[in-house]
Amino acid sequence: MRNRSGATSLAELVMVAAFFGLVLAGIATFAGQQARLAALQQDRVRFEDAVRTGELILGGELRHLTGDDLTVGDDSVRIRAFRGGGPICSASGGTLLVEYAGTRMPEPDKDSVLVVGLYGEQVVAFSSAIRSDLCGGSVDLALVDPADLSVSIGSWPAVALVFETGSYHLADGAVRYRRGQGGRQPLTEVLLGDMGFHGESGAVRARMAPHPDSLPRLPPGSRSARSFVFRSLNSPEHR
Repeated sequence: MRNRSGATSLAELVMVAAFFGLVLAGIATFAGQQARLAALQQDRVRFEDAVRTGELILGGELRHLTGDDLTVGDDSVRIRAFRGGGPICSASGGTLLVEYAGTRMPEPDKDSVLVVGLYGEQVVAFSSAIRSDLCGGSVDLALVDPADLSVSIGSWPAVALVFETGSYHLADGAVRYRRGQGGRQPLTEVLLGDMGFHGESGAVRARMAPHPDSLPRLPPGSRSARSFVFRSLNSPEHR
């Protein structure tokens, strides 16, 4: 009888190769599923980050404003973006001495001043802002035209609020901010779809949803729009 050990070894090699082929196919399937789950999770995280960023920024800006400080459109909110202010210590010689605190120093090339007195308020322009040691640490604001100031600030307290005119937009796939006549700069990743603003009594409602082309792996159940209501602290509900 001939020795068939070579044939037996070949059959065993074929069986081992087939077994390893099945194992590798299983590993590939598992790796593919894990990659899809990771991609899905990444899309969810990207969308959640964009929504959370928009919610925090808009909430921080809008919660301190009154109806006179903003104008709501379908996809934008034009606002007085307040950057600082404080009590007026004195007003003389065309300057306002303000006990100032804020996120930055006043900048006359892009800011205005809202003067609020006991009997009214008025927006005025200023030409310079200089630090002063008076009034417990303050800022001297030189008015462009002192004669324009018609609000009586002789009855204390009166305050000066420094603001820039800007607008927030839900457009072109992102939450964007535009200062003055500049471009609309994205504040979030560009991946949003159905978006918009709606003005309500003492509040602004914002709607944000994922764009299907930017986040194609999100399942239909995760594509619904998120809605947020930003209510002013100056609305009747907070008084």
